[in-house]
Amino acid sequence: MKKKMIRLPKKIEHCPIVDATFGINFESNLPSDAIFDVLFDKLKSKYPNSENLPLSFMPSEITSKDIRFKYQAKHKISNDNFAILIGSNTFSISHNSDYKGWDFFVTEIKDCVSILNESSIISEIKRLGLRYIDVFEGIDIFDKIRHHVDLKSNSTHLRTKIINEPFYHLLQITNDSKFLNKNNEEKQGSLIDIDSTLSYYRSNELDFIDDFLEQAHQKEKELFFDLLKEDFLKSLNPIYDEEI
Repeated sequence: MKKKMIRLPKKIEHCPIVDATFGINFESNLPSDAIFDVLFDKLKSKYPNSENLPLSFMPSEITSKDIRFKYQAKHKISNDNFAILIGSNTFSISHNSDYKGWDFFVTEIKDCVSILNESSIISEIKRLGLRYIDVFEGIDIFDKIRHHVDLKSNSTHLRTKIINEPFYHLLQITNDSKFLNKNNEEKQGSLIDIDSTLSYYRSNELDFIDDFLEQAHQKEKELFFDLLKEDFLKSLNPIYDEEI
């Protein structure tokens, strides 16, 4: 029996997204200490704020060989809308402000990927990822999702991997999360975290990333909205294409 296709909103008025991140882990033929300089030279006009992270003070001979550090960022650059983390073998971009929608986000991601491509930094792709984190203040999300959890308590954390070839999604749901709201006040509530990646990479060229982005985003939307009970979704004031 075929699963019924759900109608996906274009956006929801009460947007719960607190983090949206695209990341790529890679191997490079460039010296590890040169990667940040190459990228910052091309990005500094758009990303004027620069910060050295603690790992930048550790010798590259250690960080490049120890798997605990290899894919960790050494530098952060930012502007009013986005923050970019750069390491010897990693690059990620995330929202630095309120989420302004997929079109706005993906345009900036593609601009960054174009710069990575032009810079010839990447010799082998190890991982691509698209991750969204949504928070819901003051509610127990397990009362609002379609899937019943028998062992639910006041502090429940569900973590599972969903395979949907060629994608797999790491889904985490918790009803006991602490976070800062827009007024920088600590609040408690629930969290849905979806991190999507590919199970294999058909090429080390970056030209297929456009397809990855659109497909990963679509599948994450389907997974997220399929989790929510209909009455809860309505309470978030979903907006559909024909209403925009």
